[in-house]
Amino acid sequence: MKTLSIIFTTLSFMLVVCTSSFARVDFRCGNTHAEEGKTHSAEILISCGEPKLKEDLGYRGGGVGRKLEKWIYEKGGVYYILYFEGGLLQKVEQQR
Repeated sequence: MKTLSIIFTTLSFMLVVCTSSFARVDFRCGNTHAEEGKTHSAEILISCGEPKLKEDLGYRGGGVGRKLEKWIYEKGGVYYILYFEGGLLQKVEQQR
């Protein structure tokens, strides 16, 4: 019985760790809710203004592919890192 309890506790812990690493970061500015795969950089620029930092990451597929960019916004001591491919938001990360 004790072994079953240990297995259940271990599996529960692994489930929490795995699902928390895949949690989506909620990024909003004005009326814009940034959604990965749906929101264009122009929408975010209009609603949020210029980011603190814009970094050109090159092009996917060399010089003829889609442009890759990283934008960083700071809101209330939290940094939001937005990744774009071809002007479309691909990923949002959060750092404190």
